[in-house]
Amino acid sequence: GLWRGNLGGSLSLTSGNSKSTNLSLGTDAVSADAMGKTTLYLNALRASADVNGVSETTANVIRGGGRYEYNLSPQTYGFGSLDLERDPIQALKLRRALGAGLGYHVLNTADTLFDVFGGIGYNIERYDLPAPADSRNSTELILGEESIHKLSDSSSFKQRFTLYPNLKDSGEYRGVFDAGFTTAIAGGWNLNVGLSDRYNSQAPAGAKKNDLLFTTGVSTKFGAPVK
Repeated sequence: GLWRGNLGGSLSLTSGNSKSTNLSLGTDAVSADAMGKTTLYLNALRASADVNGVSETTANVIRGGGRYEYNLSPQTYGFGSLDLERDPIQALKLRRALGAGLGYHVLNTADTLFDVFGGIGYNIERYDLPAPADSRNSTELILGEESIHKLSDSSSFKQRFTLYPNLKDSGEYRGVFDAGFTTAIAGGWNLNVGLSDRYNSQAPAGAKKNDLLFTTGVSTKFGAPVK
């Protein structure tokens, strides 16, 4: 029932013939008891480049959300989720994705957790575009899997893939994949490597359908220790 999590980030700077800045921040937290589990997350990335006096923002993404899982049995659970995303470079002012469904623990040991889940969701998108392309609402299926692997006493790996087939526009869909590797360095600090992929078959005109993000940085734990 106590909260614990990670807080981390990375910063890179270049100067000379060209200047660039890349800053990423991220945090996630979890609270679990016999009834269920609550998880929260927030990630932000901003990058800019200055070449020959011309400055351009190359990335400006904020993603956050939460999920609650209620244990129905030792192997099954119900869940509700809310995910938020803002990406001005793709003209996305705000995406709000609500979801609910059921999940099943295919494998649940001290070192490995593997779940499959499914449900229904509602996606509300607002774009910085002329009407009627400035908004889009749709009902979606939720089909996904996730796993957490304890590789050693100091290293772990986790991943989640979720597919959102659009029930309003047949054949359209969104895909979300996140993966992260964490290993302890020293003094309570960890090295993090992350991969994030977002696919939207209905991306706005002029924007690419696929966004791939790779990050590396350091983090520190906070909250109650793991027993």
